[in-house]
Amino acid sequence: MNNIITTIAVSKSVTVDCDVATFSLSFNVQDISSQSAELKMQEKVTAVHNALIDILNMYGVSIIDGSMKPSSYIEQKFIWDRMLNKDVEDGFNAYYSASFQINDVKQAHKIYK
Repeated sequence: MNNIITTIAVSKSVTVDCDVATFSLSFNVQDISSQSAELKMQEKVTAVHNALIDILNMYGVSIIDGSMKPSSYIEQKFIWDRMLNKDVEDGFNAYYSASFQINDVKQAHKIYK
């Protein structure tokens, strides 16, 4: 009987520059149809994105490539109708959220202003 046990261990170290700040933002819009809620959301996304780029450019800070992680979805909204004793449709909510990182943690406080 020949039992051979082999253990392989690998170790690696990585040095990382930790001068990074992570931001996240989110908002939602409501409208009577999913299409109009989505259009309103896209308008706000464009406005927020443009304002963000302006602020970052003002301070000479950039978003780290590949760090922007957006997410969005639309769902139907319901409210409770006491008279009917059931949920009734009340339009649609469109939700948007994004997170991103900048390459200068020392400038992070200026972006919040």
